[in-house]
Amino acid sequence: MKRKPRSSPPRKQLPLMLRTLVCLLICFWCVATPNRVHADRPPNIVIILADDLGCSDMALYDGWVKTPRIEQMAKQGMLFTDFHTNSSVCSLTRAAFLTGRYQQRAGIVDVIVGSREPESGISPSVPTLPRVFNDNGYATALFGKWHCGYQDKYNPVHHGFDKFVGFLNGATDYHKHGAWRVGIERKDVPG
Repeated sequence: MKRKPRSSPPRKQLPLMLRTLVCLLICFWCVATPNRVHADRPPNIVIILADDLGCSDMALYDGWVKTPRIEQMAKQGMLFTDFHTNSSVCSLTRAAFLTGRYQQRAGIVDVIVGSREPESGISPSVPTLPRVFNDNGYATALFGKWHCGYQDKYNPVHHGFDKFVGFLNGATDYHKHGAWRVGIERKDVPG
């Protein structure tokens, strides 16, 4: 009689939110733990989130797009080479990244289409990464596209960003900037 191989009981996995939070806390602890060289101040953290940028487009990843300032920052700091997103579209990716949750749990179920979906957006009561940074003494800012809520109640300044200059919706005119915000104030930003 053949003996069946004994299978081990299924491992219980931590919920995704908890795993994400643990990973973010470990990353933050590793980055924020002072070393002897810079014990007087925490390191600067710059996150660049770009739509429609291929993983091998930038020169620092052997691509064809030259970005000398970003390449210099990478040489002087830390360069990540493996990163995955939850979605291939902007609103969902931003919501998941900012909250550490599946986008549906943050209130975003699809791409937010500006004024046609005025009640879609991340609720200001949802915990976000910028708030974690604020709570640990960092100044935070967002420049450019928000796309996590079209109304002013969803503005990044209500989510832990100290400064916001950009646009709330997913698309804008990069030349006129008439729909841009500086904080919660609508302004025509030259540029």
